[in-house]
Amino acid sequence: MHSSAWLCTIFLCLTLTQGQLQVSIYYESLCPDSLRFITTQLYPTYPSFANYLRLDLVPFGKATASKSSGHWKFRCQHGPRECYNNKIHTCVIAHNPPKPTLNFINCAMKSPDSPKMCAIESGISWNVISNCLNSGQADVLLAQNGDKTNAVTPPIDYVPTIIFNGVYSKAMQNFAEKHFAKSVCSQLKNKPNVCKKLRTL
Repeated sequence: MHSSAWLCTIFLCLTLTQGQLQVSIYYESLCPDSLRFITTQLYPTYPSFANYLRLDLVPFGKATASKSSGHWKFRCQHGPRECYNNKIHTCVIAHNPPKPTLNFINCAMKSPDSPKMCAIESGISWNVISNCLNSGQADVLLAQNGDKTNAVTPPIDYVPTIIFNGVYSKAMQNFAEKHFAKSVCSQLKNKPNVCKKLRTL
């Protein structure tokens, strides 16, 4: 009986996961357009769609990464501070579930000089993030973000880039940046009630 229950639970989890819409967001921690999208579209929309989305947040954008003598070096569009903040975001994403992660990112985009405060307010351990930064893990993770970003087809030339289920569409990108909730609803097969309300707006 326990075995059957376990199998049913696994099947349910797989079904839910397969029914979710994957949303990949390639962004930069000091980019004004990323700030606008995350704080005015993604963050306020997410609570209504949390069970329907699988977020893939990728801080890197138009940065470059190179390795020399065993050490990673990064150059970021908005300077060294953005590289450091990208590392912080990357550590938070790697060590926390979506809700506190998004709370942190929303806060940190608005207050980029106060990551520790944002971590505390989001219920995230700053010690864990600090260890990630100081151990070299952040460099490895950010380099992996670079690989993911560089693998996007066509190549990313605008930040934030928003991709649904691994397929880039310029039309959907433009629509999602200003109407994220409606863009999500348009692609969900099993739509939450909030989608019905959006159709009347």
